[in-house]
Amino acid sequence: MIFCIGETLQEREAGLTTQVVERQVKEGLKAFRIDDIRHLVIAYEPVWAIGTGKTATPGQAEDVHAFIRNLMARLYREDVANVLPILYGGSVKPDNMAELMAQPNVDGGLIGGASLDFDSFAHMVMYDKKD
Repeated sequence: MIFCIGETLQEREAGLTTQVVERQVKEGLKAFRIDDIRHLVIAYEPVWAIGTGKTATPGQAEDVHAFIRNLMARLYREDVANVLPILYGGSVKPDNMAELMAQPNVDGGLIGGASLDFDSFAHMVMYDKKD
């Protein structure tokens, strides 16, 4: 199961990103048990970056991903949070993928519009974070 969360531009500009994300996680996962979390993928997909061509900076993405991982450690357990895949979605393209994926808490990309171009998508599918 993929659970998508993210803030609007107005929420980001008001400094509410972590509060919005925390509320979404707590509300969206309140019925989940720890065994359910083991089968979960979280995608941080800021609403302001969906299909707009705008992308969170690598630092912005890392800050939110680290916040999500720490929140999940508090709500569930650290060992579960440490292996929980947290993807970044929001105008991921071949030209920004490497920088985004270089962040320690960004485990992969949730590719949207860029998947419609074969060459772009093939490049991203072949990307290996370990390289």
